[in-house]
Amino acid sequence: CPDCRAHAVKTLREHPMNAIKTKAQFKSYLHSFHNSVNVRRKKKPKEADVLEKYSSASLPRSFVVLKTHFRTTSPRLMLEQMTRVQTLHSLTQQMRENAHLFDL
Repeated sequence: CPDCRAHAVKTLREHPMNAIKTKAQFKSYLHSFHNSVNVRRKKKPKEADVLEKYSSASLPRSFVVLKTHFRTTSPRLMLEQMTRVQTLHSLTQQMRENAHLFDL
């Protein structure tokens, strides 16, 4: 939705992903971002230990799942499709450029 998009854009501007250099930093970044969404939605933030269940996760496989879900649209969000395509392109490019920084 436009509100969530504005929040995500603001977060990415204030905390650019290009500062991430390790898998641990990436996990922490996603955890913090997810908790900021939880707070905005009046949900309880998750403790950092929730990340342990992802310790053996495959980053490339996880990224494919993210892209699959992110591409899912509904008729009421068709206007957001162009932004989604641009965002996916940017994330994919960042993943390719920084893959060497992660234990893949």
